[in-house]
Amino acid sequence: MTVPSTPRNMALTPGTRLGVYEVTAKIGEGGMGERRRLKADGRTHDGTAQAV
Repeated sequence: MTVPSTPRNMALTPGTRLGVYEVTAKIGEGGMGERRRLKADGRTHDGTAQAV
């Protein structure tokens, strides 16, 4: 499955949808960008993270 790219000016705040994923929290940031925790729409698993 391919998740659509995110425009650079799009705010990735909790509740933002990225395809079947929903941003649930910001989990960190550093030299390689920001990380956010995502959960899949209606699916149960350990979750995933996205680096921006």
